Amino acid sequence: MFCPLMLNKEQQMFNVQQYKQLMSKRPPVPKFEERSQTPPKRNSLFDEITHLIIKFNLNALIEKQCVQIMTIIQLPNTNFHAQAIVCCAMLQLNLEQSMFPQKIQQFAQHINYRLNNMLTQLCEKLQMDKKQKMLCQLMHKIIHKYVNKLSKPIQHALAVKIACDIIYYHKGGISLSLLAQSSQVKIDQLQSCLNRIKPFAHTIIQNYINYCKQHKESQ
Repeated sequence: MFCPLMLNKEQQMFNVQQYKQLMSKRPPVPKFEERSQTPPKRNSLFDEITHLIIKFNLNALIEKQCVQIMTIIQLPNTNFHAQAIVCCAMLQLNLEQSMFPQKIQQFAQHINYRLNNMLTQLCEKLQMDKKQKMLCQLMHKIIHKYVNKLSKPIQHALAVKIACDIIYYHKGGISLSLLAQSSQVKIDQLQSCLNRIKPFAHTIIQNYINYCKQHKESQ
């Protein structure tokens, strides 16, 4: 007969060996340092802007202008760029920006310059819909070879002028003074450049008609 005590000891030794085998196959437990912490949550660019608006006690008009800037131009998600957007919005609204450092003000001017050189921004100022914006972009492509030596704001203003004259033909087109103000171009300079491309008016319109025909046939 087997001794129960001896059996228990043998069973215990077998259990210990099984446990060691299982532990050897188990993946190592990860080691954590006491200093390691969960990375802090990063605010979005809009959250940063909202925080600045509350901090400086600014109004909803500035916030609306900031949102408009953000929809047109893509900037990194940093506090520096959030400050620059708010500063740029205040610059566009002719408000004092003295609460911002000189470096921020300079970058805000750079953003504003980039916005003024974008056709999309000009269309946004004139409250154009999607189809009207597309026509302006098409017209810019058509007239580019005639105006490529002019500055971008004038190129865009001329493209919008011709596009709006087509869209609002029965209403007399778009006001030159409104267009000059929106594009931040002098009205006499805009009129002069418009006179320079008038000899090509027939070709420009013909190219536009041909594009419309080709687009219709391809559908």
